[in-house]
Amino acid sequence: MKTKLSSQRIKRLAPTDKEYTVWDSQLSGFGLRVKPSGYKSFVLHKQVEKQSRRITLGKFPVIDEVQARKLCLEKIAQGDTPEGSGVSNSATPLFADFINGIWWEQKFSQFKPSGQRSTRCYINARLMPNFGKLYLDEIDRALVARWFEEYSNEFPGGANRVLEMLYSMMEFAIVCGHLIENPVQGIKKNPKKTLNRFLSSEEINTVSRILGQIELERPEDKQGADIIRMLLLTGCRHQEICSLKWSTVKGDVIKLADTKTGPRDVYLCKEAVKLLSKQPRGKSPFVFPFYRDTKRARPEVGLFWVLVRQRAGVPDVRVHDLRHTFASHAVLRGVPLPMVSKLLGHKKTSMTLRYTHVTDKQTEEAAERIGQTLQGLLGGLSPEIGVMLERVRKPGPPTVKKAVFSFRLNEDEEAIAKSKADAEGLSIPMWLAKRLETPPPILPTPSKWGLRAVKVNLSIPSEQHQQYVESAEAAGLSMACWARTVALEG
Repeated sequence: MKTKLSSQRIKRLAPTDKEYTVWDSQLSGFGLRVKPSGYKSFVLHKQVEKQSRRITLGKFPVIDEVQARKLCLEKIAQGDTPEGSGVSNSATPLFADFINGIWWEQKFSQFKPSGQRSTRCYINARLMPNFGKLYLDEIDRALVARWFEEYSNEFPGGANRVLEMLYSMMEFAIVCGHLIENPVQGIKKNPKKTLNRFLSSEEINTVSRILGQIELERPEDKQGADIIRMLLLTGCRHQEICSLKWSTVKGDVIKLADTKTGPRDVYLCKEAVKLLSKQPRGKSPFVFPFYRDTKRARPEVGLFWVLVRQRAGVPDVRVHDLRHTFASHAVLRGVPLPMVSKLLGHKKTSMTLRYTHVTDKQTEEAAERIGQTLQGLLGGLSPEIGVMLERVRKPGPPTVKKAVFSFRLNEDEEAIAKSKADAEGLSIPMWLAKRLETPPPILPTPSKWGLRAVKVNLSIPSEQHQQYVESAEAAGLSMACWARTVALEG
């Protein structure tokens, strides 16, 4: 189809089910390409090294017909432009040639070995079969969207990963002057599945017991069991432990030269150091060598973990969730997020938030503790900071409950408490705790809100704890308020 291209005529051209090109009747090789998505671009067909190549001049209406015609004349005047000469807006290459050429040299070479393996796999299996034989400017948004939808129906997570890769490639094509806009722009990725699974304390005990059973039944699986233990004890990524070398183990520190986020030190607890010391030292440089070839590291522990998790009754827990477990239990025990981030080897604390989770039960317990504190404040009682009661597991009777009381003392109360504590050679918290062990039979009236906070930690048997609860209820006070008045004014 030939006609004189003008801005008005170009605006009237409508997209169809298939891409088509309208050629200019006055300038040979100059035309307008219209894609099914409605994308319109000026093109020039010319001979490059005795081969017919198409050059994209620009998108309409970013440039109009007059500007495109001027560019076209300039390109014709340049004559043959050898491919790879570095001239901006050179003949648009095939996707395969672009990836195997300048992208491979300047981008792929910067990836880490593990990243190169996965990227090469995605390119060969997903990108080349769909885009390899197309010119870069033939890849439009509609084509990418159809490919992404088909891929997502099969593997939504993998589709997201390759879409990110394709976006980066097309951005580089823009930098190289082959494209004006990124055809991947605006395509939404599949929603990610929320992964907040980690092992509870009871589940960790179960997993430990199963590991011991498997070691007795199948001694050859001891290495796999020790890897699982190391993952739980260190929070490392599974490949960091599987490929661990003896040369990186320096006492109670593992010095990893190359990780996902760069070099980092992994500090080991006593149990982890002890576990490593029990590993056989042979000629292999690896702590956990591959049984078929000791010159290589054990490639993975996934299949062994499938066996463990099935027998432990946690079939939904992945190997990577052991890292989540390490982080979540650290946070639950009061370790600050910046410290957890350092232990995990994260560059940003925000990355650590994905790994720290709490269960519904733990959330419910926290809400109950906060509610009890606020209820006391709203009821006009002594404004103690709060009370936290938790069961401390100890082997055999009696069961012990740990009560943590927080007091606020004014200056006079602090002076009295200090003088009495000094007389007995005790600190203020220790003196208050001693007072609580022998509560008086008559409860005095609670004093006013003070200015200073003194925390008292007191562990008491469950029977005595129940007596404290009953005494506090009889006085119409919360546990913290009752304990404060007993200690200071009894």
